[in-house]
Amino acid sequence: ETLADRVRQNQQSLLFLNRRGFAPCIICRECGHVFGCPNCSVSLIHHQRVKKLQCHYCGYAIAAPDTCPGCGGIRLNLMGRGTERLEDEVKALLPQSRVERMDRDTTRGKWGHRSVLNRFSASAAGILIGTQMIAKGHDLPGITLVGVVSADSSLNFPDFRAGERTFQLLTQVAGRAGRGDIAGEVIIQTFNPRHYSIEASRKQAYSLFYEEEVKFRKELNYPPFSRLINFRMEGASRKKTADFSDRLGALAHSLLRKEGRFRDGIELLGPAAAPWEKIKGKYRFQMAVKGSSLTLLRGFASRLISRAPEMIKGSGVAFSVDVDPVSLL
Repeated sequence: ETLADRVRQNQQSLLFLNRRGFAPCIICRECGHVFGCPNCSVSLIHHQRVKKLQCHYCGYAIAAPDTCPGCGGIRLNLMGRGTERLEDEVKALLPQSRVERMDRDTTRGKWGHRSVLNRFSASAAGILIGTQMIAKGHDLPGITLVGVVSADSSLNFPDFRAGERTFQLLTQVAGRAGRGDIAGEVIIQTFNPRHYSIEASRKQAYSLFYEEEVKFRKELNYPPFSRLINFRMEGASRKKTADFSDRLGALAHSLLRKEGRFRDGIELLGPAAAPWEKIKGKYRFQMAVKGSSLTLLRGFASRLISRAPEMIKGSGVAFSVDVDPVSLL
């Protein structure tokens, strides 16, 4: 209703959905088969325009199927929504408006971003739909309404920074509204309206977010109250990668038991499979250590790294160390 009102008033709107494609998942209603990527631990994304299922990590793609490969059934359901589906729905609801979509699929090639923005800016009652690439860095004074679709999606990532990233994204995209002479309005769609990240972004209140987030970080001893080092193992063989991960974990636990300076100042997390265990054909395992002293953590890491070459030799497993990792996914 608010979008329609903005169109009638010749004002521009922006809809933010941080998931591209038409549908994030296709599932067979007969047998429950999910179309997944053979190279990555993710489902294939349905792209309606090109009639393909694609993996957004490795690029694997197949033609959109008519039947289930598991049971031959034809009851294939498109689950969820992406920017492509949102674009179709908005065009159906508001055929009189000019709708532009800005994501990685529509901005390929030189000046792709500029072309989309130029077309949008030329339309008085335009609606711009996009992923996080529209959330910041654009000064579009004609936008008076911002709508956030499925704001909860970024809250559900298995990473301690999920709340922080959600607050950042929502605050940034809300800032696209009301940059001209007319006041802006932001509508956030969420199943968790009382979550502090959602509430703080609604109020544009960094202090409110910080007060709640810092309690969680302190209670679980996560940064900024500690430092992290993440050890990542990747290999084409799941068994070999898991075996090396277990051996590295056993060595790490042994060091903690034998040396009091490590035992008293370091907490060991893992080893375990990464949240997305397989990406681009490589199985991924990780182990993190955290503590308040970076010097102590580095000393511990050095001891592990010195033993890693002899343990990993000939295994086909790659070993990397990430100090203060941005992501644990």
